[in-house]
Amino acid sequence: MSERFLEGNLRYVEEIFSPAADFFTELEKGQAPRALWIGCSDSRVVPNIITSAPPGELFVHRNIANIICPDDPSLAAVVSYALNVLEVRDLVLCGHYGCGGLTALDSGLNKSEAVRSWLEKAAPAKEISDRMRGEVDEESRLKALVEENVRLQLKNLLLIEEVSRGVEAKTLSCHGWVYDMATGLIKVVATIA
Repeated sequence: MSERFLEGNLRYVEEIFSPAADFFTELEKGQAPRALWIGCSDSRVVPNIITSAPPGELFVHRNIANIICPDDPSLAAVVSYALNVLEVRDLVLCGHYGCGGLTALDSGLNKSEAVRSWLEKAAPAKEISDRMRGEVDEESRLKALVEENVRLQLKNLLLIEEVSRGVEAKTLSCHGWVYDMATGLIKVVATIA
């Protein structure tokens, strides 16, 4: 299996890297991304592909269900570096319909304690979605869960001092988006500017 990826790397060098050598030489000198992207780890949702952003445009942090845990040292380091060193002025928090993590949270069928513990951080979004049971079809309810989780995690971002300070100073805008794998489109759910 790993050979497939190494062969893919050789194709990448031949088809993409070498023809754009000047572009990659410039990138090697440093990065100046336009946005910090916080999204789900789902292998089907690749930020640069779904936004047509070339390398160097997005500084990316991913985890299961795009959860914001303000005391997560990895997230704190990414946010601090993006805002203070890279001087990023847009932060995108992007969820996606069909999120396996949120489906596991909703069903309660996850057997991994580590994953279950992580997903519990999205429980307030599930409570809102649970109130919709019987009022809408299941697909609509699960989409509402994804959207509500994006809103919840956007609020959690404001619990990070550097984020709230940037929003208050109007040097940072935070965007809550949802990617629809069925259509390829991104839906804007919320914006804090």
